[in-house]
Amino acid sequence: MQDVFNLDKSKKLIEIGAVLILFFAPFVNPLHYLGLLFGLLGWIIIVFNKSNRINYFLNIPLVKWFLVFNLISFAGIFYADYTSYAIRKWSRVFQATVTFLIFFEIVKDKKDFLKILNYFLIGAFIIGVHGILNYHFTNARRADALMGVNTRAIYFISLLFIPLFFYMVKDIGLKYKILYGLTSLNFFYNIIITKTRGAWIALFGGLLLFGVLYNKKILIIIILIFLISVPFMQEDYFDRARSIIELEDSRIDKWPLTLEMLEGKSLIFGVGPGNYYAYAQYEYDISGGMRRHTHNLFLQFAIELGLIGLIYISAFTINIFTMAIRACKSVKSIKNLGSAYLSSFLIILFSFYLHTLTHLSIHNRSTAAILMFLLAGFVSLYKDAIC
Repeated sequence: MQDVFNLDKSKKLIEIGAVLILFFAPFVNPLHYLGLLFGLLGWIIIVFNKSNRINYFLNIPLVKWFLVFNLISFAGIFYADYTSYAIRKWSRVFQATVTFLIFFEIVKDKKDFLKILNYFLIGAFIIGVHGILNYHFTNARRADALMGVNTRAIYFISLLFIPLFFYMVKDIGLKYKILYGLTSLNFFYNIIITKTRGAWIALFGGLLLFGVLYNKKILIIIILIFLISVPFMQEDYFDRARSIIELEDSRIDKWPLTLEMLEGKSLIFGVGPGNYYAYAQYEYDISGGMRRHTHNLFLQFAIELGLIGLIYISAFTINIFTMAIRACKSVKSIKNLGSAYLSSFLIILFSFYLHTLTHLSIHNRSTAAILMFLLAGFVSLYKDAIC
């Protein structure tokens, strides 16, 4: 009886923790970390109630990948010059892992995942409205009370294609088609007004792939809406768009400077997790956004975790894209929200990776929370559809 009581309590803890993590990650630190604590406690109780705990844990999809990442990052603490930065970076890897485990525990049931996802889209819609109003009242590209522009960009890039695919579900009803359509336009407009070049590249690439694979009509409508709005855009939109193809004094132009950090260091292990920021701050003349990170996911892994890190992120990328492609092939028609989400994940993944080639918000707390939720939901649906 005690086990049953603990199990019931633990499920409640996980649910509360998941809500706090997901909904408050962008802007309320204490509630986000309280959610992590609640969720982790609930998850531990559930695992300890299993008869074969180790097998249960190791059979969670992708958990071995997360264990390897934690091991690589933790080992880096012992050879990094700036230990405090390495510990901080590993703690973020650990937080992301815990977040994934918490979310996976509550989204095993497809209905639970889709219900939470729809609630989350409502919350994101409200954040999007706030962002639009903030932009038009202040007329400036800057952080608002909820999140910075780069965080906002990756936030909506990660979510844009979900309501777009939900809109395509057959027999969903006019009311829901209107709601999902408005949500898609909300997210699309938010990405545009962030004026974040990496997000624009991701948006263009994602929409292009969406049009080629799924629905050319919707793609044409979105392009027409965009073209109609061009005359009303401010000049700085065009300036930032032009700067995308300029290599001189760009982030890409500065990438060779970041590679200098590996001189005298181990090419196998790199400079250590989190130590790029420390080196850029204290030992190299790197200013602006490049001071915080390399603005390239693969370059960041190569510098901080060396050849081992680069091999890891490349292998993980291939694995997750392979799963997404298989999921797309398994969906014969988008007849419900589950099949819509499975179909959307390849576009979400493609857009996200495009963004990480020129920017790197994956270290951000809210970005990690969203990605872990979407990933947990995907592997749960994938397991039912493929396995």
